Amino acid sequence: MSVKVKVVESLDTAEPAAAVGTGAVKLAEGKETTGANETAETAEPVDPVNMQRPGWDEYFLELAAVIARRSTCLRRNYGAVIVKDNIIVSTGYNGAARGEPNCVDTGACVRRQLNVPAGERYELCVAVHAEQNAIIAGDPVKMRDATIYIAGNEADGSVAVSVPCLLCHRMIQNAMIRRVVFRDAGGVKRNVRFGLTE
Repeated sequence: MSVKVKVVESLDTAEPAAAVGTGAVKLAEGKETTGANETAETAEPVDPVNMQRPGWDEYFLELAAVIARRSTCLRRNYGAVIVKDNIIVSTGYNGAARGEPNCVDTGACVRRQLNVPAGERYELCVAVHAEQNAIIAGDPVKMRDATIYIAGNEADGSVAVSVPCLLCHRMIQNAMIRRVVFRDAGGVKRNVRFGLTE
């Protein structure tokens, strides 16, 4: 099915103006076309009645998941979005500190080579966490009473638990961010307000 546009006469000039309608594109000479390439398929039109519009939490968690794709870590990819009044303040993803080689470029991860379990021996890692990068990039005034959304994936693509580590938790509190939203191992959305679970 193709989206169709009808050309109508502009009110200001004799130039034709396009208006969204239900017929094929009707040219001034009366010819119809579906576009420059007659054989090209077009996207299905969106049905606004049946469209599932995401809530704000889901919207920003999905953005965090997209941001995680920029990660340079070989083990887990995380993205973070700091939001206040539904406006993005800053974003961050986990990766090597500026000036350090990225693990994806070197192909080496010291913690992986030493079989270090998740959440341990962070001093061996060259990466800065997604939450830390988002806080570093954010305006302190705008972060006050904001929400941080965190999403992550394991190297195999499965959902990674996105609860902030102890250091990130302290940084989030110190930045005066009020709320943390993340997904647990089962992919269930969790909310934390200064250590209290909703």
